[in-house]
Amino acid sequence: MKTTATLIALTAVVSAGPNNNAEKTKFQQLMAWKDKYSKDWKTEEDFKKSEAQWMKTDKEIKEQNDKLVKGKGIRLAHNKFSDMTNEEFAKNRGGVLPEQAEDHMKDAFTNNGRKLQASGNSVNWFEAGKTGEVLDQGDCASCYAFSSNMVLASTLSIVNDTPYQRLSEQAALDCTHQGQSFAYAYNMGCYGGYMQFIWGWSSIYGAMPHDADSTTGYAGY
Repeated sequence: MKTTATLIALTAVVSAGPNNNAEKTKFQQLMAWKDKYSKDWKTEEDFKKSEAQWMKTDKEIKEQNDKLVKGKGIRLAHNKFSDMTNEEFAKNRGGVLPEQAEDHMKDAFTNNGRKLQASGNSVNWFEAGKTGEVLDQGDCASCYAFSSNMVLASTLSIVNDTPYQRLSEQAALDCTHQGQSFAYAYNMGCYGGYMQFIWGWSSIYGAMPHDADSTTGYAGY
């Protein structure tokens, strides 16, 4: 009975919503976000906490996007982490750096630099088909694998003027994991790692294309 009463009370809170029009619009956006990401609140306290953080994130997104000049710059948007604090995100999605990784880091660096133009024109590489969609790493702290592969795949596409080909994050995780017999095997899989080791490994062994229906599909472990 207590559980039923709690759910009824929570439903009433969500259904009632705010009073003025501006707040109603934000509340409707929050509810749309809830439906999109299948967010579920067990208690009124959970809902209030989630709502407060989502509203804070929404304000930060608006402030950043208002700074854009003629649409250029960093544009932010909501995702499924919008109701998480930075501390919660780091705790649930962050990783730890591999031990003694710095001892090997010098082997993965070069002194070539990025050779950026001082006043280059703006290019939307996504619209040009030279980079991929935003991807979801799941509950695995594998951001380094996604980041390194997208940079590498985009660079190959731009330099060779070929269609963008997603590379296998799972292969990068597996083959650069500590304990493997490959060069640059210093990362810790879903517990964190460095992009440089994946680039170093790829420069020697090559990078595998992503195939969702094979062993190169992302499993996140």
